[in-house]
Amino acid sequence: MKELIHQVYEDQVRLYPHAEAIYTTALSVSYEQLNQQSNRIADLIGRLGYLPGSRIGLFLGNGI
Repeated sequence: MKELIHQVYEDQVRLYPHAEAIYTTALSVSYEQLNQQSNRIADLIGRLGYLPGSRIGLFLGNGI
């Protein structure tokens, strides 16, 4: 069975939590830090009443 993208990402978090997931000349974000940020967004979406499988749109500005 093929894994979904979020499952592949979670595997990377478990295997390499302190490795750089995002790197720019201004900053570096580890897989663990990015996962924490992603989970905060997911929790907020859930608290707004959206259920798993709901389609939503996100507008994210430039930057991390």
